[in-house]
Amino acid sequence: MRAVGDEFSSAERVLELIAIVPEAKRSLAWSAAKQSYLQTARTLGYNEHDAQQWASEIIFRLQIAFIIRKT
Repeated sequence: MRAVGDEFSSAERVLELIAIVPEAKRSLAWSAAKQSYLQTARTLGYNEHDAQQWASEIIFRLQIAFIIRKT
């Protein structure tokens, strides 16, 4: 169960870091975060298609959480 807690704290940290990036450079920050998640998926043994899908889903959910927090 620790891994789930770690995942939530990691997501929380990503949101905190994205929030401090100037808006003009935020898309670069999102891209960097996606690349990090993509690398993690590859390290975990996901094939390329599944790794891309997994990383995209995480970023999508984080972006929704980010928008909700801003409102």
